[in-house]
Amino acid sequence: MQRVRDGDQEAAWTLLDTYGRFVLHVVRQNLPLRLRSKFDSMDFYQNVWASFFREPDALRKFDEP
Repeated sequence: MQRVRDGDQEAAWTLLDTYGRFVLHVVRQNLPLRLRSKFDSMDFYQNVWASFFREPDALRKFDEP
């Protein structure tokens, strides 16, 4: 996580590769059925990661992945 906080892109990709499927699973579980046909769950997935990396101070809350 320190490498991610330091801006290491390789570490960020490793984080995405390791935990991306879990994030997508949570997004899909929480997207109501009636909205699944109207919205792409990948858009929400990307928004989750964007919000995570957009706020460097938020990364300090995570000691480990």
